[in-house]
Amino acid sequence: MSFRDDLKADLDIFVESEEFAEFVTVDGIYLRAQVNAHTAQKSGNINLNFEGLHGDFVTLHFKTADYCGKKNRLPRHGEQVWVDNVRYDVESCEDQLGIAKLVLTAYRQNTLRPHPFRGASPYET
Repeated sequence: MSFRDDLKADLDIFVESEEFAEFVTVDGIYLRAQVNAHTAQKSGNINLNFEGLHGDFVTLHFKTADYCGKKNRLPRHGEQVWVDNVRYDVESCEDQLGIAKLVLTAYRQNTLRPHPFRGASPYET
């Protein structure tokens, strides 16, 4: 058995909802994903924020097969996706041995608002 075969057998561990992941809806597909939501300061993207705009940055890791089973391909840079009824722009998306890494951004004008993944406080980092 090769390393890739061993890794495919262990993919469920990386998106286990009791340990690492949570359930999210991505483009209407209900799946388990590891969610990392952060502000521009914490992500190192401070130079991507503009005066009057506030950026939400989200990275999702999920099984590629769960998404591609419903859609024919992963999202591409510049496309828009909906995650739990919030629209994001795709910065990048790549398949890493069966786990998709989807990097998303969303800019909001003027005021910060509660982020669905960060909780009630819009100023949480």
